[in-house]
Amino acid sequence: LYGDLAFFKSPSDGEATTESTQVTLTAIQFEIVPGDVDGNINRALEQVSALSLPSSGDSLTVFPAFTLTGRPANAEEVAAWSESDIGKTVQVLGDFATHARSYVVGSHIERGENGFYHSAVLLSPEGKLLGNYRQTHLSDRDRDLFLPGDDFSVISTTIGRIGLLLADDVRYPEASGVLALRRADLIAIPTHWSGEYGAYLLDAEGLFAHGYPANTMNFWYSVAKTSQAYTVVANHIGRGAQGSSGVFTINPVDAFPPKVASTDAAESST
Repeated sequence: LYGDLAFFKSPSDGEATTESTQVTLTAIQFEIVPGDVDGNINRALEQVSALSLPSSGDSLTVFPAFTLTGRPANAEEVAAWSESDIGKTVQVLGDFATHARSYVVGSHIERGENGFYHSAVLLSPEGKLLGNYRQTHLSDRDRDLFLPGDDFSVISTTIGRIGLLLADDVRYPEASGVLALRRADLIAIPTHWSGEYGAYLLDAEGLFAHGYPANTMNFWYSVAKTSQAYTVVANHIGRGAQGSSGVFTINPVDAFPPKVASTDAAESST
């Protein structure tokens, strides 16, 4: 997985984006009830309908992990809620993308040939599936339910190069490090964080030109800062989830602080 880090030699390459683009970044959070697909779609649609995004398609909107099904509790739910790589989740997220005229990222349980994966998907503003990523770093709990992916994903789009990560991937700086070396401009992270790792950022606020929200999750903040890629993280609320979804910037100290949602309300952070 970390071969790019081991053999990296040059600070530049032909894949790097050379033109700047004004992009609207949005993290959406809402309560995702396990197994309640129709209810989860309606709760997500409420947030999508409230968005005000540019009609040009120069935007990226990220949804929480297990966007339609919720996080499975056991192998039986994994099997029952699994989909093909172009199943219902991809179709619904494609509808959201065309409705909002935005690139969209969410995740689902992908049914593979040899087992199941937790997979992120990227849809274009026209609703087309552009690429996916299978989570590579699994928690002890999820290791019993899913197979790990075997590579990272950075996808070229009209708004820049978008890297994908999922959930516990943020615990390993090498993951976002590989995306940085592959010249990701943006990193999208659907997650289901309940405080089981990481913490809220505790840094000397006097060092920051504009401070930072009290519930800034330190791992998400660090992904953006160390990879120098604007990072959009979408989390669940309710059932122990701690929300705090947001947009994390590449210069939070001198320039732009993170934009972070609350810990417990259905809302978007842009």
